[in-house]
Amino acid sequence: MTKVSVIIPNFNCSQFLQRSIDSVLSQSIEDLEVLIIDDGSTDDSVSVIQNVTDPRVRSIIQPRNTGGASALNIGIRNTHAPLIAICNADDEWLPQKLATQLSFSDRQSPGAIFSDCDWIDETGRSLSRQEVPEYNAFKVHNKSRSEWIRTLYKINCLCHPSVLIRRQVYDDCGFYDNRFRQLPDFDMWLRLIQKFDIFVVPEKLVRFRLRTAGSNTSAVSPANSTRDANETALILENFFRSLDENEFVRAFGSLKQPGSKYFSLELEKIFFLATTVFRFPTMLRNIAGRFLFEFLEDPENYKLAESYGENYDLIYRLQGISTPFYSTRSLSQLSAEEKHDLMVWSASSEDLVQVQSLSGRGINFSAEDLVKQKELRIAALKQHIRELGLLISESGAQREAFKFDLDASKHQVSALRQEVGELKVKLNAIGNSRSWKITAPIRKLRSQKKLW
Repeated sequence: MTKVSVIIPNFNCSQFLQRSIDSVLSQSIEDLEVLIIDDGSTDDSVSVIQNVTDPRVRSIIQPRNTGGASALNIGIRNTHAPLIAICNADDEWLPQKLATQLSFSDRQSPGAIFSDCDWIDETGRSLSRQEVPEYNAFKVHNKSRSEWIRTLYKINCLCHPSVLIRRQVYDDCGFYDNRFRQLPDFDMWLRLIQKFDIFVVPEKLVRFRLRTAGSNTSAVSPANSTRDANETALILENFFRSLDENEFVRAFGSLKQPGSKYFSLELEKIFFLATTVFRFPTMLRNIAGRFLFEFLEDPENYKLAESYGENYDLIYRLQGISTPFYSTRSLSQLSAEEKHDLMVWSASSEDLVQVQSLSGRGINFSAEDLVKQKELRIAALKQHIRELGLLISESGAQREAFKFDLDASKHQVSALRQEVGELKVKLNAIGNSRSWKITAPIRKLRSQKKLW
């Protein structure tokens, strides 16, 4: 049986298609099949495809354009190998790409293997760091599955044309969703990581082409950026709905101990989404609001929600600050209490560069407030570590898996403690600064009179 099936989806990439095909056929391993899916091209792509004589190449010519994800799904359904690789029609591979990944696949057996990439222009010239803002976008370290979940929901840092993926992943997780035109790969990775491990080869094995005319699906444009945000909201809502208790708690911790009387996975997700740091915080708060609305449809759930104390009311307060549907209130229009909520529950270490100016304008905050959420996560993780210790002592075949999770959880606790320490240092520095002390009377007056 052929070991690897390579899918080359194409739409109007005739000027690059031959180079893409040649880079695949020039792989150092020869045991592969190549399936080119032309998705209704109107340029000379079909002529390029018909001129390929290598017997390893098959093609499917679509009469009309149906979408990139649809073309990929057609390819997947017509492959025969247990491993599938994808090379976009305007990208290229290095000759050792598949061989390098297969060597890791044989040792690690992950669901999918990715790599870093070299960025090129339309002429094939390698681009420098200064020319490509996202130059290091795919340069990532390997992590446990829980750490990947914490990373991937925030940013898609996996290079799609570098993937070597097991056919079983598509069978278990589903194919690409053609309703997404910008981010079908992002949606796929978030489904994949809930069931399979992944691995990233550090070498640059793909030549990722950036086209000056902005023809890439990921090219920066007002329309693409808007579509990106809208699709991100749908994808993240589906992702957080589907996360089971074990995966969620391992990745994000919990406010209450799993298995305890008042623990609720739905509420844990709601409070996490309402208060986490994210590039689209209003988006996540809106998702949290919808989850809460659905959760409270059952009157019996009100008591459970109230058992979470101040967090219950916090969601409603945060939803009064902003909405993803239209621009309403600027920062200067928020009350001191609302600014306090926004800063305490949405601040990261990087955000603290603005703390001094915010605090001087009437926000009353403390280090205890600011680090509260991270310390709750640490407490939940420490409980998880204790439970893992018991499982390791009692388990047999799964002992190594539990040990791996234990090490990952300890690493997360260490990282969170470091973040808490950094936050406290920065807050103490602000509190001890000369300008902070000089403006103390003004801040007190403004706070009492609720001026901004």
